[in-house]
Amino acid sequence: MFVNIGGTNAALRASPRSAIFKKNGALRVGCGRVVAVIVLAIVLLGGCASYRGAVAPDRPPHHGAQGFRNWPPIDEPDASEIAADWARLAVTTRRRTPPPGFALPLAEARAGWDALGGADAIMWIGHATMLIRVAGVTVLTDPVFAESMTPLPPFGPLRVVPPGLPIDSLPRIDAIVVSHNHYDHYEPDAIRRIAARDRPLCLVPLRVRPEHDLGCERFAALDWGESATRGAVTLRFLPAQHESGRSMFDRNRTLWGSWLIEGNGRKVYFAGDTGFGPHFASIAAQYGPIDLAILPVAAHLPRNPNALLHIGPDDAIRAFVALGARRMVAMHWGTYALGTDGVFAALTEIPRAARAAAIAPDRVWLMRIGETRRL
Repeated sequence: MFVNIGGTNAALRASPRSAIFKKNGALRVGCGRVVAVIVLAIVLLGGCASYRGAVAPDRPPHHGAQGFRNWPPIDEPDASEIAADWARLAVTTRRRTPPPGFALPLAEARAGWDALGGADAIMWIGHATMLIRVAGVTVLTDPVFAESMTPLPPFGPLRVVPPGLPIDSLPRIDAIVVSHNHYDHYEPDAIRRIAARDRPLCLVPLRVRPEHDLGCERFAALDWGESATRGAVTLRFLPAQHESGRSMFDRNRTLWGSWLIEGNGRKVYFAGDTGFGPHFASIAAQYGPIDLAILPVAAHLPRNPNALLHIGPDDAIRAFVALGARRMVAMHWGTYALGTDGVFAALTEIPRAARAAAIAPDRVWLMRIGETRRL
């Protein structure tokens, strides 16, 4: 039985595509893992030590002398905590078996999206990749389709289920927004493949620069508070409490943040990856009311180094309340086993947290991979 808060609780068919992911995963052993752990530890230790957020005079407070920092300031995790957690991820290669019906078959997923015509809608592709249509403009958030979530594939967490729609089955994409450059949120090759077909507007945080041209019709790197438009939709880059980095010596050299998608009298907030902080209330005060808040709910354990960088189910509900949003979608779960909290823990933990906060069930959505809902 698949538990779904905010929808009908019914037995759903198991996705035949899940058979694709029943192979692989038992062979990544021996010296390869040891090497991966050592390399990742060195990379993270070097990267974490490289930039600690020194103040930059005459710039916005979240700008540092060489990169960026959280504002208001937080106690950043130290290098050893982050290196230890990434070393753990390097050996996390065991497949998890999804609950029956967790992912829709490909044909059903695409049919569900197409059935709504041009109506405002949202589909969960997986993890933080959301397909959002507002005012006739289709936006893709943090497009990641990779099977192995690591800078050293095939080591690291493996994808639990295929994307709700593979790249070749996506509808036309008008705009792509990226919250930050961590591997589970930013995949340049995926953006390049989409751009070759659709030539979308591509928006990334400040100083995120791909090694090669992504092929977007327009490409812009934004600071907090800056925005761009596509058709009748405004895409506004807003704060988050997190960090960035992809390789040695680049921690916090690029910005991170969240996105507000506005159009057709509707506001959809995509939180990216974030810890709980005062930015939620500030965004509500400045840009509310928000119709739908898309919030991460997983990879919050172990608490070191995640306490201030990721929110779990209880803090996600707190963020939902602070935002004053009408509805919430839970993301950042059920795709990659990045934390020790359990890749499917949201199925029980989000309903529990919502009940504890006296939130009506129909206001909090746990979607299936490939599921579409009307906004």
